[in-house]
Amino acid sequence: MRTCNIVARWNTEIRKATKLPDLKERLISEGFDIDDSPPEVFQSVLKRDVEKWKKVVKEAKVKVQ
Repeated sequence: MRTCNIVARWNTEIRKATKLPDLKERLISEGFDIDDSPPEVFQSVLKRDVEKWKKVVKEAKVKVQ
């Protein structure tokens, strides 16, 4: 199965699951923010965040111990 097919299937199943009232309520009570966005939106958020934190780490001269 191709990666794009796996991501699409995963997204479909997660979206179905998070519409179940009991699960939705539980996730929200645990502090989750349920977002019904397509995978492409999540990918762009991750990319933006990686660049942001890479810059912070570099400027702060953080070293792995």
